Amino acid sequence: MHNPSNALSEFNMLLVGLIDKVCEELGLKRLDYSTPEDLFRAIFDRCSAKYLSNLDDMMGDDYLRDDLLGIMHRAVRVRIEESRRSA
Repeated sequence: MHNPSNALSEFNMLLVGLIDKVCEELGLKRLDYSTPEDLFRAIFDRCSAKYLSNLDDMMGDDYLRDDLLGIMHRAVRVRIEESRRSA
């Protein structure tokens, strides 16, 4: 039988690996940030408003939990709102 906690752990490892790849492409170092919120903010500051809107639309409200993916999605929404205010 599959252990749900192992699946979550594996998902988090995959997500961290993807985050590291994105950071490398953007010239960022994940360990330079004290919180996931700060890291995602730095990443999404480098993304276009159109990209962030598409990502937000794709995720809908399904991912706004208190996990790493939820923190990331909230950072997307904050960045979208900031870009709307500055436009």
